[in-house]
Amino acid sequence: GEKKCFYAKHECSNDYECSGHLKCCCKGCSRVCAAPYAGDVKSGLCPSSSFFRDVKTSSQLRHQCSNDRDCSNDYKCCYSGYERVCVAPYRVKSGFCPIFNWFKSKKCRHVQHRCSHDDHCQGHYKCCYRGCGRVCVAPFGNNGKCRNTSRRKCPKFVKHACYKDSDCPSHKRCCVRGCRRTCVPQYRHGK
Repeated sequence: GEKKCFYAKHECSNDYECSGHLKCCCKGCSRVCAAPYAGDVKSGLCPSSSFFRDVKTSSQLRHQCSNDRDCSNDYKCCYSGYERVCVAPYRVKSGFCPIFNWFKSKKCRHVQHRCSHDDHCQGHYKCCYRGCGRVCVAPFGNNGKCRNTSRRKCPKFVKHACYKDSDCPSHKRCCVRGCRRTCVPQYRHGK
């Protein structure tokens, strides 16, 4: 018989919530971050859950795919919030989003997003969070390298968040920001 799920615990709802190369996959009644099978992953990212808001729910939901290999052309198998479907992927442009200075930011009256992903931005611009929402901005760097932001005079003793890249999660690099070393997101093509 068909398995019914009443209390499913989900570790993720889409690929964005998984670190590094991990994907959000169905496992029984739950969704978990798991390593994809070799050869099953096409380049690009699955759209965020907001992309699927208008998807109609059905009591007879059937998964259209179980991995990217089941989808034609460059389409990816993505979880819509209800089922796995084949969709055109988002492309992540090279470079990094500039570091946002929370201390110099104004208080927001409301959050307004002018983009939700790099594909919504022209040319080489990336969709980055800038305090009151996401906007298209020129990236810095293009190959995962750290930008030089060290200051000339720093205190003698500084507590660093990291000392080398391996101290950071797989999708981040250890870079100097001001006077201290910290883990910074590393955006590259694909996931």
